[in-house]
Amino acid sequence: MRNLMLGTALALLAGCATAADAGDNGAVTPGASGASGLIGADLTGMSPEDALTHFMLRVPNGEEVSVLVADRAITGPRIQLSRYVDASDHAIRGEAFRKPVNIEVTAAGVSGVYGGGQFDIKIALAGEDITVQGTVGGQPTAFKLGPAGLLGHVGRCMYQMQRQGAEFAGTRGCGRGMSYASLSFPSSFGKWSMAEMAAALSILLSGGV
Repeated sequence: MRNLMLGTALALLAGCATAADAGDNGAVTPGASGASGLIGADLTGMSPEDALTHFMLRVPNGEEVSVLVADRAITGPRIQLSRYVDASDHAIRGEAFRKPVNIEVTAAGVSGVYGGGQFDIKIALAGEDITVQGTVGGQPTAFKLGPAGLLGHVGRCMYQMQRQGAEFAGTRGCGRGMSYASLSFPSSFGKWSMAEMAAALSILLSGGV
């Protein structure tokens, strides 16, 4: 049953997940591998090279988040995050949107500090969706991401996006009204666990809270 749930929960985002990623209630074990096969080149709408390695959030006014996602780091303008996977030190640290990031991945979830505020999220599977709830940079956060789209908010940023061919597209608003936006994921996120991926996405989608 758990294999079936994980197999259908984001063929888009976690097509190679295993039963080890979820407990009996669908909660994701943060340290487990679960983001393998995240999104391939055929789903991103970017060049084949960038599709393998780059996360991109685009908005019409030129504001965008474009970062390289590698095995142990996420790097780009305003984003410098390192992934630590030692048994005694499982964490994501660095800087995002000119704010410090220091969060730990534990059996209870992902928690720590982002900017001057608390970072504390829980990740679960609900049907075909990954759900994230908690606090990001001290701001309430609740969103779901699945084959149909992205819906919810990360801090003050609201997302209403649907899968449209090669990417997600819809609206995004961060306190200044909603505007068109599009979103692409790289297959290189497949090296990250589902909890690590959810934490990274929470930061990348936050707009700096």
